[in-house]
Amino acid sequence: VTIGLSQVCSERWRTIFKQLSAILDSSIPGVDLSIIYRTYCYKSFTDSI
Repeated sequence: VTIGLSQVCSERWRTIFKQLSAILDSSIPGVDLSIIYRTYCYKSFTDSI
């Protein structure tokens, strides 16, 4: 299943990732979902070219 770049990088998903990372950061030190998000978003962008 391919998730479109617009879906992955939308504001809604960005907000969800921010909320998730805030929850995980408080329970798992060193985990930063925003980095994962940016990495996946960038990868999706380069893959779509």
